[in-house]
Amino acid sequence: MFAIAPSPGHHFHRIENTDVLRDIAFGNLDGWRATDVIFTCSDFSKRVRKKFPTSTVVSVSDAAEFWKLSQTCESKRFHTIGIISPGLLDFAIADPAAMRFLCRLCSHHLLLWTRFPDPACVALRKSLHAAGFYEVVSEEGDSQSNRFDFSSVSCQPDGEHCLESQTLGFRNREAPYRTVVAFRCACDIETTYPWLYPLGTPPVQRDLGIAADNEDKVVLAVRSTDAVIDDRSSLFVSAKICWNSPLPTNSFVGLVGCHEGFTDQGMILLMLEAYSEEVAYLSLWESNDQWIRIMNMRIPIMCERVAQISRYFVTLKMEICDSFVEVNMDSKPLVRVYQNGLRVTNRFGMRMRGSQFVVEDLAGTIEHHE
Repeated sequence: MFAIAPSPGHHFHRIENTDVLRDIAFGNLDGWRATDVIFTCSDFSKRVRKKFPTSTVVSVSDAAEFWKLSQTCESKRFHTIGIISPGLLDFAIADPAAMRFLCRLCSHHLLLWTRFPDPACVALRKSLHAAGFYEVVSEEGDSQSNRFDFSSVSCQPDGEHCLESQTLGFRNREAPYRTVVAFRCACDIETTYPWLYPLGTPPVQRDLGIAADNEDKVVLAVRSTDAVIDDRSSLFVSAKICWNSPLPTNSFVGLVGCHEGFTDQGMILLMLEAYSEEVAYLSLWESNDQWIRIMNMRIPIMCERVAQISRYFVTLKMEICDSFVEVNMDSKPLVRVYQNGLRVTNRFGMRMRGSQFVVEDLAGTIEHHE
Protein backbone atom coordinates (compact mmCIF):
# COMPACT_ATOMS: atom_id res chain seq x y z
CA MET A 1 0.00 0.00 0.00
CA PHE A 2 2.83 2.36 0.88
CA ALA A 3 6.41 2.48 -0.35
CA ILE A 4 8.81 4.98 1.23
CA ALA A 5 12.51 5.02 0.44
CA PRO A 6 14.88 5.33 3.41
CA SER A 7 15.86 8.89 4.20
CA PRO A 8 19.07 10.20 5.77
CA GLY A 9 17.16 12.91 7.65
CA HIS A 10 17.06 13.43 11.42
CA HIS A 11 15.31 10.53 13.16
CA PHE A 12 12.32 11.02 15.39
CA HIS A 13 13.11 10.54 19.07
CA ARG A 14 14.33 7.03 19.65
CA ILE A 15 13.15 4.95 22.61
CA GLU A 16 15.79 2.89 24.35
CA ASN A 17 13.43 0.27 25.80
CA THR A 18 11.31 -1.12 22.96
CA ASP A 19 10.00 -3.81 25.33
CA VAL A 20 7.64 -1.09 26.54
CA LEU A 21 5.11 -2.24 23.92
CA ARG A 22 4.88 -5.67 25.48
CA ASP A 23 3.61 -4.40 28.83
CA ILE A 24 1.91 -1.10 28.08
CA ALA A 25 -1.88 -0.98 28.25
CA PHE A 26 -3.43 0.44 25.09
CA GLY A 27 -6.82 1.14 26.66
CA ASN A 28 -9.46 -0.12 24.24
CA LEU A 29 -7.50 -2.81 22.37
CA ASP A 30 -10.45 -3.54 20.08
CA GLY A 31 -10.21 0.03 18.82
CA TRP A 32 -6.54 -0.38 17.95
CA ARG A 33 -7.14 -3.72 16.24
CA ALA A 34 -9.74 -2.05 14.01
CA THR A 35 -7.33 0.55 12.62
CA ASP A 36 -6.84 0.60 8.86
CA VAL A 37 -3.27 1.83 9.08
CA ILE A 38 -0.80 2.48 11.92
CA PHE A 39 2.14 4.87 11.56
CA THR A 40 5.07 4.04 13.80
CA CYS A 41 8.83 4.47 14.02
CA SER A 42 11.58 1.99 13.13
CA ASP A 43 12.13 1.23 16.83
CA PHE A 44 8.58 -0.05 17.18
CA SER A 45 7.64 -1.37 13.73
CA LYS A 46 8.40 -5.04 14.38
CA ARG A 47 6.48 -5.17 17.64
CA VAL A 48 3.56 -3.17 16.28
CA ARG A 49 3.17 -5.55 13.33
CA LYS A 50 3.16 -8.47 15.74
CA LYS A 51 0.68 -6.89 18.13
CA PHE A 52 -1.72 -5.64 15.41
CA PRO A 53 -1.36 -8.10 12.50
CA THR A 54 -4.56 -7.06 10.69
CA SER A 55 -3.54 -3.39 10.36
CA THR A 56 -1.24 -1.98 7.71
CA VAL A 57 1.86 -0.78 9.57
CA VAL A 58 4.01 1.98 8.05
CA SER A 59 7.36 2.95 9.55
CA VAL A 60 8.11 6.69 9.40
CA SER A 61 11.53 7.58 10.80
CA ASP A 62 11.88 11.30 10.19
CA ALA A 63 10.22 14.45 8.84
CA ALA A 64 11.46 13.85 5.29
CA GLU A 65 9.79 10.44 5.19
CA PHE A 66 6.61 11.94 6.61
CA TRP A 67 6.35 14.50 3.80
CA LYS A 68 7.07 11.83 1.19
CA LEU A 69 4.21 9.88 2.74
CA SER A 70 1.93 12.91 2.41
CA GLN A 71 2.58 13.01 -1.35
CA THR A 72 1.96 9.27 -1.71
CA CYS A 73 -1.34 9.49 0.21
CA GLU A 74 -2.63 12.77 -1.21
CA SER A 75 -5.81 11.18 -2.61
CA LYS A 76 -6.25 8.43 0.03
CA ARG A 77 -8.69 8.37 2.95
CA PHE A 78 -8.82 5.91 5.85
CA HIS A 79 -11.62 5.41 8.36
CA THR A 80 -9.32 4.84 11.35
CA ILE A 81 -5.63 5.69 11.70
CA GLY A 82 -3.28 4.95 14.58
CA ILE A 83 0.03 6.55 15.58
CA ILE A 84 2.47 4.67 17.82
CA SER A 85 5.51 6.93 17.73
CA PRO A 86 6.18 9.61 20.37
CA GLY A 87 8.59 11.34 18.01
CA LEU A 88 6.12 11.49 15.13
CA LEU A 89 3.42 12.79 17.45
CA ASP A 90 5.71 15.51 18.84
CA PHE A 91 6.53 16.52 15.25
CA ALA A 92 2.82 16.73 14.31
CA ILE A 93 2.04 18.85 17.38
CA ALA A 94 4.87 21.27 16.51
CA ASP A 95 4.00 21.48 12.78
CA PRO A 96 0.35 22.48 12.09
CA ALA A 97 0.65 21.40 8.45
CA ALA A 98 1.55 17.87 9.54
CA MET A 99 -1.46 17.65 11.83
CA ARG A 100 -3.75 19.00 9.08
CA PHE A 101 -2.47 16.27 6.74
CA LEU A 102 -3.35 13.60 9.31
CA CYS A 103 -6.81 15.13 9.66
CA ARG A 104 -7.39 15.05 5.88
CA LEU A 105 -6.14 11.46 5.70
CA CYS A 106 -8.55 10.32 8.43
CA SER A 107 -12.27 10.15 7.65
CA HIS A 108 -13.53 9.14 11.13
CA HIS A 109 -11.03 9.03 14.02
CA LEU A 110 -7.35 9.00 14.88
CA LEU A 111 -5.84 6.94 17.71
CA LEU A 112 -2.70 8.30 19.36
CA TRP A 113 -0.48 6.36 21.75
CA THR A 114 1.02 9.13 23.82
CA ARG A 115 2.88 10.03 26.96
CA PHE A 116 0.91 12.16 29.41
CA PRO A 117 3.03 14.27 31.76
CA ASP A 118 0.13 16.72 31.48
CA PRO A 119 -3.01 14.76 32.53
CA ALA A 120 -5.21 16.90 30.27
CA CYS A 121 -2.85 16.84 27.24
CA VAL A 122 -3.51 20.53 26.60
CA ALA A 123 -0.95 21.06 23.81
CA LEU A 124 -2.08 17.91 22.01
CA ARG A 125 -5.79 18.74 22.28
CA LYS A 126 -5.30 22.27 20.97
CA SER A 127 -3.21 21.02 18.05
CA LEU A 128 -5.84 18.42 17.12
CA HIS A 129 -8.72 20.89 17.35
CA ALA A 130 -6.87 23.48 15.29
CA ALA A 131 -6.25 20.89 12.56
CA GLY A 132 -9.96 20.10 12.27
CA PHE A 133 -10.73 17.30 14.73
CA TYR A 134 -14.03 18.10 16.45
CA GLU A 135 -13.86 16.06 19.66
CA VAL A 136 -10.86 14.64 21.52
CA VAL A 137 -11.13 12.05 24.28
CA SER A 138 -8.55 10.24 26.39
CA GLU A 139 -9.09 6.63 27.36
CA GLU A 140 -7.98 5.26 30.71
CA GLY A 141 -4.52 3.85 30.20
CA ASP A 142 -5.16 0.79 32.38
CA SER A 143 -8.65 -0.13 31.20
CA GLN A 144 -10.13 -2.41 28.58
CA SER A 145 -13.41 -0.48 28.68
CA ASN A 146 -14.56 2.47 26.57
CA ARG A 147 -14.29 4.94 29.44
CA PHE A 148 -12.12 8.03 29.13
CA ASP A 149 -10.38 10.62 31.25
CA PHE A 150 -11.47 13.79 29.48
CA SER A 151 -13.46 15.02 26.52
CA SER A 152 -12.97 18.33 24.78
CA VAL A 153 -14.84 19.78 21.81
CA SER A 154 -13.95 22.58 19.44
CA CYS A 155 -16.11 25.26 17.80
CA GLN A 156 -17.34 26.84 21.03
CA PRO A 157 -19.23 30.17 20.73
CA ASP A 158 -16.29 32.00 22.32
CA GLY A 159 -13.83 30.41 19.88
CA GLU A 160 -12.11 28.38 22.59
CA HIS A 161 -11.81 24.63 23.10
CA CYS A 162 -14.01 23.44 25.94
CA LEU A 163 -12.82 20.80 28.44
CA GLU A 164 -16.18 19.11 28.93
CA SER A 165 -15.35 16.56 31.59
CA GLN A 166 -12.50 14.92 33.42
CA THR A 167 -12.74 11.56 35.14
CA LEU A 168 -10.45 9.91 37.62
CA GLY A 169 -7.27 9.46 35.58
CA PHE A 170 -4.88 7.05 37.26
CA ARG A 171 -1.26 8.03 36.73
CA ASN A 172 0.47 4.66 36.51
CA ARG A 173 4.20 5.30 36.80
CA GLU A 174 4.97 1.85 35.39
CA ALA A 175 3.04 2.61 32.19
CA PRO A 176 3.19 6.36 31.48
CA TYR A 177 1.22 6.22 28.23
CA ARG A 178 -2.42 6.45 27.26
CA THR A 179 -4.58 6.37 24.16
CA VAL A 180 -6.00 9.67 22.95
CA VAL A 181 -8.73 9.48 20.29
CA ALA A 182 -9.46 12.40 17.97
CA PHE A 183 -12.81 12.34 16.14
CA ARG A 184 -13.66 14.22 12.96
CA CYS A 185 -17.27 14.43 14.23
CA ALA A 186 -18.88 14.00 17.65
CA CYS A 187 -17.50 11.18 19.76
CA ASP A 188 -19.43 7.90 19.64
CA ILE A 189 -17.64 6.34 22.61
CA GLU A 190 -19.92 5.60 25.56
CA THR A 191 -19.10 8.14 28.26
CA THR A 192 -19.22 7.82 32.04
CA TYR A 193 -20.04 10.39 34.65
CA PRO A 194 -16.91 12.46 35.30
CA TRP A 195 -14.79 12.52 38.44
CA LEU A 196 -14.17 15.96 39.92
CA TYR A 197 -11.29 17.09 42.12
CA PRO A 198 -12.43 19.93 44.39
CA LEU A 199 -9.22 19.49 46.37
CA GLY A 200 -5.82 18.01 45.53
CA THR A 201 -4.55 16.02 42.55
CA PRO A 202 -5.87 12.79 41.00
CA PRO A 203 -5.06 9.63 42.99
CA VAL A 204 -2.76 6.93 41.64
CA GLN A 205 -3.35 3.25 41.06
CA ARG A 206 -1.98 1.07 43.87
CA ASP A 207 -2.38 -2.72 44.04
CA LEU A 208 -6.10 -3.38 43.37
CA GLY A 209 -7.28 0.10 44.31
CA ILE A 210 -6.36 3.78 44.38
CA ALA A 211 -4.36 5.89 46.81
CA ALA A 212 -3.38 9.51 47.35
CA ASP A 213 -0.30 10.68 45.45
CA ASN A 214 0.88 13.05 48.17
CA GLU A 215 1.87 12.38 51.78
CA ASP A 216 0.91 15.79 53.13
CA LYS A 217 -1.97 17.22 51.10
CA VAL A 218 -5.63 16.25 51.30
CA VAL A 219 -7.23 14.73 48.18
CA LEU A 220 -10.98 14.95 47.50
CA ALA A 221 -12.35 13.05 44.48
CA VAL A 222 -16.12 12.91 43.86
CA ARG A 223 -18.46 11.78 41.11
CA SER A 224 -22.21 11.38 40.49
CA THR A 225 -24.45 8.41 39.95
CA ASP A 226 -27.00 8.50 37.13
CA ALA A 227 -29.99 7.99 39.47
CA VAL A 228 -32.84 10.47 40.03
CA ILE A 229 -33.20 11.84 43.57
CA ASP A 230 -36.53 12.31 45.36
CA ASP A 231 -37.67 12.70 49.00
CA ARG A 232 -37.57 8.90 49.49
CA SER A 233 -34.01 8.44 48.28
CA SER A 234 -31.00 7.07 50.13
CA LEU A 235 -27.40 7.22 48.97
CA PHE A 236 -25.24 4.16 49.67
CA VAL A 237 -21.45 4.54 49.55
CA SER A 238 -19.12 1.57 50.09
CA ALA A 239 -15.45 0.60 49.73
CA LYS A 240 -12.78 -1.69 51.09
CA ILE A 241 -10.00 0.17 52.92
CA CYS A 242 -6.54 -1.45 53.12
CA TRP A 243 -3.17 -0.51 54.58
CA ASN A 244 0.09 -2.22 55.47
CA SER A 245 2.46 -2.09 58.41
CA PRO A 246 3.97 0.10 59.66
CA LEU A 247 0.82 1.98 60.66
CA PRO A 248 0.11 5.19 58.73
CA THR A 249 0.87 8.38 60.66
CA ASN A 250 -0.74 11.78 60.14
CA SER A 251 -3.00 10.11 57.55
CA PHE A 252 -6.66 9.33 57.11
CA VAL A 253 -9.09 8.00 54.53
CA GLY A 254 -12.82 8.57 54.23
CA LEU A 255 -15.96 7.78 52.26
CA VAL A 256 -17.77 10.88 51.00
CA GLY A 257 -21.51 11.04 50.45
CA CYS A 258 -24.00 13.71 49.33
CA HIS A 259 -21.30 16.16 48.22
CA GLU A 260 -22.50 19.53 46.89
CA GLY A 261 -20.78 22.34 45.07
CA PHE A 262 -17.17 22.52 43.88
CA THR A 263 -15.18 22.94 47.10
CA ASP A 264 -14.06 20.93 50.12
CA GLN A 265 -17.39 21.69 51.80
CA GLY A 266 -20.92 20.32 51.69
CA MET A 267 -20.67 16.56 52.38
CA ILE A 268 -21.05 13.68 54.82
CA LEU A 269 -17.66 12.11 55.59
CA LEU A 270 -17.05 8.71 57.19
CA MET A 271 -13.38 8.97 58.18
CA LEU A 272 -11.00 6.21 59.28
CA GLU A 273 -7.63 6.58 60.98
CA ALA A 274 -5.24 3.75 61.89
CA TYR A 275 -4.98 3.67 65.71
CA SER A 276 -3.16 0.43 66.55
CA GLU A 277 -2.63 -3.06 65.20
CA GLU A 278 -6.00 -4.16 66.61
CA VAL A 279 -8.33 -1.18 66.26
CA ALA A 280 -8.98 1.84 64.03
CA TYR A 281 -10.62 5.16 64.81
CA LEU A 282 -13.87 5.81 62.91
CA SER A 283 -15.66 9.16 62.91
CA LEU A 284 -18.64 10.65 61.07
CA TRP A 285 -18.62 14.30 60.01
CA GLU A 286 -20.99 16.77 58.39
CA SER A 287 -19.48 19.69 56.50
CA ASN A 288 -21.30 22.84 55.45
CA ASP A 289 -19.53 26.06 56.37
CA GLN A 290 -17.60 24.18 59.03
CA TRP A 291 -16.84 20.59 60.07
CA ILE A 292 -19.17 19.13 62.71
CA ARG A 293 -18.43 15.72 64.21
CA ILE A 294 -21.58 13.61 64.49
CA MET A 295 -20.08 10.40 65.89
CA ASN A 296 -16.78 8.74 66.72
CA MET A 297 -15.83 5.23 67.88
CA ARG A 298 -13.13 2.58 67.81
CA ILE A 299 -13.59 -0.47 65.60
CA PRO A 300 -11.75 -3.81 65.39
CA ILE A 301 -9.84 -4.44 62.18
CA MET A 302 -8.83 -7.56 60.28
CA CYS A 303 -5.17 -8.40 59.72
CA GLU A 304 -3.34 -10.89 57.55
CA ARG A 305 0.36 -11.64 57.27
CA VAL A 306 1.90 -11.64 53.78
CA ALA A 307 5.68 -12.10 53.42
CA GLN A 308 6.46 -10.64 56.87
CA ILE A 309 4.16 -7.68 56.24
CA SER A 310 0.93 -7.10 58.17
CA ARG A 311 -1.95 -6.13 55.89
CA TYR A 312 -5.00 -4.53 57.52
CA PHE A 313 -8.41 -4.11 55.90
CA VAL A 314 -12.00 -3.22 56.64
CA THR A 315 -15.07 -2.91 54.39
CA LEU A 316 -17.27 0.10 55.15
CA LYS A 317 -20.68 1.11 53.86
CA MET A 318 -22.84 4.05 54.79
CA GLU A 319 -26.45 4.88 53.99
CA ILE A 320 -27.50 8.52 54.00
CA CYS A 321 -31.14 9.61 53.93
CA ASP A 322 -32.87 12.82 55.03
CA SER A 323 -33.13 11.76 58.71
CA PHE A 324 -30.23 9.42 59.52
CA VAL A 325 -26.84 8.00 58.56
CA GLU A 326 -26.27 4.27 59.03
CA VAL A 327 -22.78 2.74 59.01
CA ASN A 328 -22.08 -0.91 58.21
CA MET A 329 -18.75 -2.67 58.71
CA ASP A 330 -17.93 -5.97 56.99
CA SER A 331 -21.61 -6.32 55.95
CA LYS A 332 -22.91 -5.94 59.53
CA PRO A 333 -24.76 -2.90 60.99
CA LEU A 334 -22.43 -0.85 63.18
CA VAL A 335 -24.29 2.29 64.15
CA ARG A 336 -27.22 4.47 63.06
CA VAL A 337 -27.11 8.19 63.85
CA TYR A 338 -30.28 10.25 63.53
CA GLN A 339 -29.73 13.68 62.05
CA ASN A 340 -32.65 15.74 60.76
CA GLY A 341 -32.43 17.91 57.68
CA LEU A 342 -29.79 15.97 55.76
CA ARG A 343 -29.85 16.77 52.04
CA VAL A 344 -29.42 13.68 49.84
CA THR A 345 -27.54 14.14 46.58
CA ASN A 346 -26.22 11.60 44.08
CA ARG A 347 -22.56 12.60 44.45
CA PHE A 348 -20.09 10.36 46.29
CA GLY A 349 -16.35 9.75 46.48
CA MET A 350 -13.36 9.68 48.81
CA ARG A 351 -11.31 12.10 50.87
CA MET A 352 -7.83 11.10 52.04
CA ARG A 353 -4.36 12.17 53.10
CA GLY A 354 -1.25 10.01 52.97
CA SER A 355 -0.34 7.39 50.40
CA GLN A 356 -0.48 4.31 52.66
CA PHE A 357 -4.26 3.86 52.56
CA VAL A 358 -5.65 2.08 49.49
CA VAL A 359 -9.33 2.32 48.52
CA GLU A 360 -10.75 -0.68 46.65
CA ASP A 361 -14.17 -1.18 45.02
CA LEU A 362 -15.45 2.33 45.71
CA ALA A 363 -19.13 2.47 44.70
CA GLY A 364 -22.17 4.69 45.12
CA THR A 365 -25.82 3.86 44.45
CA ILE A 366 -29.22 5.43 45.01
CA GLU A 367 -32.16 3.43 46.38
CA HIS A 368 -35.76 4.58 46.83
CA HIS A 369 -37.85 3.67 49.85
CA GLU A 370 -41.58 3.03 49.67
